[in-house]
Order: sequence, then structure tokens, then C-alpha cells
Amino acid sequence: MGRLSEARRLVAKAKELVAKNDAKVKETLDKVAGVVDDKTKGRYTDKIEGAVAKTKEAVDKLPDRASAAEGSEPAPAPGPEPGPEPDADQRQP
Repeated sequence: MGRLSEARRLVAKAKELVAKNDAKVKETLDKVAGVVDDKTKGRYTDKIEGAVAKTKEAVDKLPDRASAAEGSEPAPAPGPEPGPEPDADQRQP
């Protein structure tokens, strides 16, 4: 399995796990945001809150938990990876 295929498989798995555990993900985002805000002494509160809001929106856009649990739409199988282009000497006219 090529690196790109493996990366696609891992992304699909991550999306599935996030969709199944969306409440936990959002709770963890809030906790992490609080820790980061404390460590930065409130200097980046607006940026942190914006990032958390956008991340939560992205989580909400994932397929709902029921369809993720059923696996109704599996990730498409990646096509073969293109090989190196032949040298000019090896090309046929």
C-alpha cells in the first residue's frame, strides 16, 4: 500500500471516529482551549475561541453518528498510483 493510500485510509478512519464520538471531541476541544488560554495568559483568547468554533463546525459537518456507525458509505478505493514518466528515449511516437 502506497503512502497516499495509507494516508487516505487514516483520514477516513479519523473522520469515522470523530463522527462517532462528536460529544467527546467537542468537550475535549473546550478543555484544551481552556488550558491553552491559561498558558498564554489570555493573550490569544479571541483566536482560540475562533479556532474552537470552526473546529466544532467541522465536526458538525461530518456524517451523523448513525451513518458513521453503519459504515453506509465506505471510502472509495484509491486508484493505482502513477508510475514515473518514461524517458524521451523510451516513448513511442
